[in-house]
Parts: sequence; C-alpha cells; structure tokens
Amino acid sequence: MNLIVLTALFCLHSVAAYRILSVLPTVTKSHYAPQGKLIRGLLERGHEVVSISPYEEKDVTANYTWVHVEIGSLVEAVPDLHKTSMVKLSFFDRQKIVWDSLWKYVNHIVKLPKLKNFIENDQSHFDIVIAEEFFQPIFFVFSHKYNAPLIIMSSFGSGHFINQYMGDALELSYVPHEFTNIFGYLNLYERARNVINTVYDIIGREIYVVRKQNAIVRDVFKDVQDVPYLGDLERNASLMFLNSHYSLSTVKPSLPNIVEIGGIHMDKVKPLSKEIQNVLDGATDGAILFSFGSVMELSKQSSEMVAKIMETLGKFKQRVLLKWNGENDIPNKPKNVYPFSWLPQNDILAHPKVVLFVTHGGLLSAMETVYHGVPVVCLPFYGDQHRNCDRGVKMGYGLLVELEKIDTDLHKSMERVLSDPSFRSNIKSLSERFRDRQNPVLDTAVYWVEYCARHRGMPFMSSPKRRLYWFQYYFIDVIVFTLTTLWLAVKICAKIVARLKGLVKVKTS
Repeated sequence: MNLIVLTALFCLHSVAAYRILSVLPTVTKSHYAPQGKLIRGLLERGHEVVSISPYEEKDVTANYTWVHVEIGSLVEAVPDLHKTSMVKLSFFDRQKIVWDSLWKYVNHIVKLPKLKNFIENDQSHFDIVIAEEFFQPIFFVFSHKYNAPLIIMSSFGSGHFINQYMGDALELSYVPHEFTNIFGYLNLYERARNVINTVYDIIGREIYVVRKQNAIVRDVFKDVQDVPYLGDLERNASLMFLNSHYSLSTVKPSLPNIVEIGGIHMDKVKPLSKEIQNVLDGATDGAILFSFGSVMELSKQSSEMVAKIMETLGKFKQRVLLKWNGENDIPNKPKNVYPFSWLPQNDILAHPKVVLFVTHGGLLSAMETVYHGVPVVCLPFYGDQHRNCDRGVKMGYGLLVELEKIDTDLHKSMERVLSDPSFRSNIKSLSERFRDRQNPVLDTAVYWVEYCARHRGMPFMSSPKRRLYWFQYYFIDVIVFTLTTLWLAVKICAKIVARLKGLVKVKTS
C-alpha cells in the first residue's frame, strides 16, 4: 500500500515538473539578478532549467544546466553606453546610441561558440522559454523553435513599446515614457513631449531593433523552419514579468498577463565581512554608501570627476563606503573614504548606521534603498536612471544632481538630505508600502510560470488589441466610416430635395 502511495506521489511530482529555457545573455548583473532569483525558485520547485547566461547559479540542484555566454564586460562590448557625455544628448540621440550599441552587442553574442553550438545542435524539448526584453528580440525565436510559450522578463519595468506588443493600453496622457525624467502629473508641454518621444521610440525600435535583427534570423537559426517576423513573435508572448512595483510607479491599468515582480532580486540580509562591519561599527556619526553600480563604476569615469567627488566626500564627518574597482589607488583619497572592490549593497543598506546612499539611480538600487528606508542623492547617467532619480525627488526621499554640476551641487544636496529629517520620514513610509505584499514576490513569479505551463501559454489571456491595426484601435476607420456615411446621407438628401423642388416647379407651370 505504501509503495503504491509513494509511486503515485512520484508520478504526480513528475507530471508537475517542467523543462524551462532561460535566455538572458546580457552581461550586466543588474539585469541578470531578477531572472537568476527566479531560476533558483524554479529549481527549488523541482523544475529543470537550462540557462543561457554569462552568470552561473552556484550550489543548486542537479536539474540545472548552464550554457556559458562568455562576453567580457558591457563596457568593452558597447563602450558608448557608459560615456558620461550621453547625459548631454537629446532623448532622440540617446535612444539611437542605445539601439546601435545593442545591435553591435547582439551581433557579438550570436557568434559566440557555445551559444552558436546550442542553437544549432540542441534538439530537446522545453515547456517554457523565458527571455529578457532588452532590445534583443532575436532570442524570442527560441519559443518558436521549441514550440513553447514565451515569457518575457523586462528588467527595467514597464515601457510603452512593451504595452504595444502585449496589447496593453497606451496611456500617453498620464504615463510618461520610461527613459525620460518625467514623473507624476504631466502638463501640456510634458504630454506633447511624451507623445513625440513615444512615437519616435516605437518607430525607431521597429526600424533599428526589430527589422535589423529580423534580417539575421536565418543566419543565426539556420535549421529553424518558418520563423515568423520578430514583431509577430513579440506580440505572441504569453506572459510579461515587470521588474517594478506600483508603489514606485505611475498607477495605470494593466492586463492580467502582465505581472509585477519588483524586488524579486533581493535576498535575506546576510552578515557583512569583518572589514566592512568594522568600518560601520566605528562610524559614530553615521555612514554613507557611494556606488555607481556594476556598469557605471566610478573607477571608469574621468579623473576630473573622481577628483571632484573625493573633494566633496572629504568635507563630511560620516564614513564613506565607496565602490572602487580600479587597478590603481584613488588619488587624494580623504581619510573618511573606505574603498572596496565589491560591496554587498543590500546588506549594507540594512545596517542602521547607513544614513545616505549616493547612487547612479539604477532600478535595483532604487528598490533596495526604498526597501531599507535610506534616503538618496542620485547622479543619473542614461536610460531609466533619470526617471528613477526624478521619482525619488518627487516622492520626497532624495535629490538629483546632474553630472556636469557635481562640483557645485553634490555637496549641498548631500548636506540637505542628511540634515532634513523629511527625506528619511518619506522613504520610511514608502518602505512600508513597498514591503506590504500578499505573497512573497518569488512565490508569485514561480506560480505564474507554472500557471503558464499548465495552461499551454494562456491564450485566453491574450488581449484582443493585439489583433487590431492602429487605425482600428484609435477608431480612425469608425470615424471615417461615420463621416462618409453622414456626407453621403446629406448628399442624398440634398439630391432628393432638389428633385422634389424640380417636380413642384413642373406641376406649377
């Protein structure tokens, strides 16, 4: 009897276990972190995961296979993306640089031997394909190759082009474009700017991303038959994960197959190393965390910028934990600055003596500082960083300093945030809202992956808007038909009246 029960339980577990392909070849750790956490959650649930990525999950179960994508660094692959001069460019020029840079990046990735070998030789079966949305729609072809539902992971949250291909509403009157510094209520100028930026972005993405990558699909996926147009593959995605949370975003309507998982990357707070712990324990006046993330590292910036920042930090009585990954020592380093090649940001922000976080405004950094209730001073470089920083200003938990104004604005901004208790009060309130979840975010994400697999891609959740042309969605055809009908009706009535008048004249005569 017991043997029968055990056999039944084993069979049930086997049926419920799925084979999942995770495609995330982006080299930045901030992009990998949310999907890496999801991979671990899926493995713990007994699913099998094949991961195409520069990063390997350590100490996991045997049902994990890693296809190593050896890229080097994002700065080496696409050097234009880390230039501070990008902040001086217009929205249109910045977007064009991002499109061109990621085109070079994709061309580099698809030629890597291990990825090429996997594409050409793997003939196995997958139940689900999870791929990142970072201007790399060519990797959505995996869902067609394996005839598996596609789940897209957006590492930077919502975006207007994402709304387009998921069939979500495009609310330009009050939802700002994700790569601008507009947040909150949009005035007339901002709404006009939002429309122009969004139209440019959607058209430009179609030309410089989707069509260019579609042109090389046959060269990359040589043995895959009848590959649809990449734009059509996007519009057939079953589920979208957004690395966002409504407490930090513009409130807007959303489809049930668009799921927010902001904060999924955050682990439980771990003990700090002895060296970092000693620095924080000895910070009698508090400590400041200074980090520009994994891509925009301070050691890669100009010597002039480094010198200005060191001069500013030396004026504070607080100890400064500085992320510095350079080969050389910091010139003229103040005594209160403690450089480390690697800083466990989430664990440090949890320490009670950390009173300020100076950051580039990356999305993961924004979530971590909100979670732990530490106010910020932001120095944004590009992409969604301006939006994240401007959000902090308008929500009252931080200040923004433009890179070209470091020498004049950085010190007074840091001083103001440290001395004004309203910044800490505001972020503590926001932290409570961000933490208040019905279920752990990882459980939510794993549930939706399993739900998508169980229901074979959830076609019943696909928005009918996906089947509409733009002129149908905006009622252009209805308006034209209505106006044409009214015009014809007026013309017919006028002719009838004219004919009747003619008959009356004939009878009278």
